[in-house]
Amino acid sequence: MGQGASIALALLIITLRAPDPVSVTALSAVAQSAGYTLAALGPLLIGVLYQLSGGWTLPLLAGLGACVLQLGAGFLAGRPVTAVGAGEPRPAEESPSLA
Repeated sequence: MGQGASIALALLIITLRAPDPVSVTALSAVAQSAGYTLAALGPLLIGVLYQLSGGWTLPLLAGLGACVLQLGAGFLAGRPVTAVGAGEPRPAEESPSLA
């Protein structure tokens, strides 16, 4: 259940998916804000589930559920496309190079 590599992969995907440096900055700001907010809520939610259930079964199942959601998000983020703003993503081979 170790997820130590998740932050490194998330930061790498941000840089690989954005078409230019300005987009990297914007995408990174949004992704990190949302990510750190969710990460801060994790221990609180696990503690609440522990208090409500009186044991560790429900909190651990919730943690495994979060891992499954993260796996699904990782598969979607790993597609070979470049983020282009509000529109549809385009295939990575059509992306402009950062020469």
